[in-house]
Amino acid sequence: MNRGKTYGFVTKDGGRWRGCREGDSYKKRIVFVDSAISETIVPGMLYKVALKATKDSQCFIATSAVLFKFEARIVTKIKKGVFMVCVCFGNKNVVYDPDSKNPRRNNIQSIADYIRHCPELKNAMQVAEDFLDSAFLVKTLYNKR
Repeated sequence: MNRGKTYGFVTKDGGRWRGCREGDSYKKRIVFVDSAISETIVPGMLYKVALKATKDSQCFIATSAVLFKFEARIVTKIKKGVFMVCVCFGNKNVVYDPDSKNPRRNNIQSIADYIRHCPELKNAMQVAEDFLDSAFLVKTLYNKR
């Protein structure tokens, strides 16, 4: 099976190159992933990479990549009189809402399983346990109202 080239984009920010999205409006350069490491790259994840400029310096080759791991914050919010638990990391927010009809938002165990298996999350198992503590407390408060 012949796959297309894996690529991403970078922009210069304060003298350093940082990742950006293809649709961002500012000036950017394309980064092609070296075929030696392309099988280890998961699309949609953020990586710390070693960049090598091409001869014409118009694009880069990523010669090594390490998945960037985010710290998580667990926040309890109240919306319309209902407490919710939010796990925030990177640009993701995972929400437990006991009032929701959506099983992706109201099933504590499936949310905890999702958190445990997030490769971009530092200490995923501990974050999942902390989430469970908060979510069960919120569920207890929700059931008492």
